[in-house]
Parts: sequence; structure tokens; C-alpha cells
Amino acid sequence: MNKTVYFLIDCSGSMHGSRGDAVNAAMEKVVKDVVPQIKDQKSADLDISFKVIGFRGEREIRTLADADLEDFQAWKPLTGESFQGQTPTGAAIQEVINDIQGGAHGDVDKNVLPPAIILISDGLPNGRNPSYEEVMECADRNSPKSVDNFRWAIRVAIGMNVDEAGRASLEKFGSLSRSMREAGIQSYYDCSDNYADELTEILKSLTLHASIGT
Repeated sequence: MNKTVYFLIDCSGSMHGSRGDAVNAAMEKVVKDVVPQIKDQKSADLDISFKVIGFRGEREIRTLADADLEDFQAWKPLTGESFQGQTPTGAAIQEVINDIQGGAHGDVDKNVLPPAIILISDGLPNGRNPSYEEVMECADRNSPKSVDNFRWAIRVAIGMNVDEAGRASLEKFGSLSRSMREAGIQSYYDCSDNYADELTEILKSLTLHASIGT
């Protein structure tokens, strides 16, 4: 069985500084501390891969990392120049949907488990083509845009000191299996001004459960 864990990282201008530093610190700890745990705990018939996608500007999407579990051994820190422009969250999610989609409506491959998608952002999604609201229709079973692989995906959002509007928007992203809820995992996390330590602990726990949980 195959499973992909996606990290969607907001690289807008407001993430520059302590927020970006926190992302770097957290991702380094995930690679150093969590990936070895996943290797030890996963079942022999489960193949796991990781894809890290950064998004910024009007619609700029960048693949920051794309590796199988065995090859995910280092995190290349994002530099200050990495953080610019707006927050095109919809375009980033669409990139993931395109990646996981098979057939017209994301027909399910029996050898592929629903992916896990972890979204990290500090602000209200903006941008067009598509907008955040448009891509989230793909998670609605009653919408003609519904994509099964996205609708069934484990989806968690982490808001980094967001305001009320940003929090309300990001909360709409989340979706968990019952087993993950029973394990104490949340579909949305608030990360306060204590960025580095708090984000690291949240992301380490999420990555472990999202990789080997169901």
C-alpha cells in the first residue's frame, strides 16, 4: 500500500522572520526525530512518501521536497527571500488535488491509501484561479467537483497566530478519520507567538500519526 503525506507551507511575505524560522526548525525536527520513528513503526507493506509544497505571490507554487520515506533525510531551510507576496492557498491545494487525482473524479486506487495533507499558514487565503472556496468544493460529496481522494484525505490546518477570519477559514480545511480523533488529533491547531517550540511539537505529532494512522 502507498501513502503520501503532503505539507503545504505558506511562503507569503508575512511568514518572513520568526514564523519562517519556526517552520524551518519544525521541519528539521520532523526529518531528524520523526522520520526514524515512522521507519520503525510502519508496517512492512506500507510505502510512504513526502511532498512539501510552498505557495506565495499570485499563484506561485514550488515543490520544496519530494522523497520516499527512506530518502527524506534532510530539510533545506527556507531563506528570507523565500517569503514574498500573498497567500494563494487555493492554488496550493489544487496542486495537491491534481497530484492525487486519478480518473475524472479521483477514482480510488486500491493500492493507494487516502493521503494526509498538513497546511501551515498565518493568514486568510487569497488569490484566484482557483480560490480557496472553489477548491474546497472538491471536499463536498454533494458537489459536482467532488474528488474522492481529496474528500477522504486526512486534512489538518495549523494557523500561526491568525486573526478570527483566518482561523474560521482554515478550520474549514480539516477532516480526520475516527481513529485519529480517538487518538487525540485535531483537525485545526492554533499556534501562538511561541512559534518554534509549539509548531515543532504539533508537527512532530501530526506527521507521525498522519503517516502510520488511518
